[in-house]
Amino acid sequence: MSNPVLLVYSHRPEVRERIITAIGRRPAPDVGRVDYLECSGVHEVIMAIDAQAADIVILDGEAQPTGGMGISRQIHQEAAVIPPIVLVVRRADEQVVGHLGEGRRGPGLPTGSGDRRGDHCRTVASARW
Repeated sequence: MSNPVLLVYSHRPEVRERIITAIGRRPAPDVGRVDYLECSGVHEVIMAIDAQAADIVILDGEAQPTGGMGISRQIHQEAAVIPPIVLVVRRADEQVVGHLGEGRRGPGLPTGSGDRRGDHCRTVASARW
């Protein structure tokens, strides 16, 4: 049996690294080891989704030129199989994003960035578009 694969998308390598570090290689005792598939572009994400290469998709809501919310919408409209999607947004005031996608709001998680504006990220699990 292979390890679960978490796809992590952001155009910024440091954001991908922070997400992966925050989750770790063994996020919980009952989950076991996970593998990561890092994507820096939309095409990579869509190809991985089409190939069903990811068990969970983690999208940076502030990625450029296409943010995670737009990619999530595209996945929901085009993919035959839709894996669970987590949208990571930096500021607590962006929690409205979850309501736009009829998703559920998750907890704030520390990212260790040292940014004075808010040292956390907010996750939103997308239910459907």
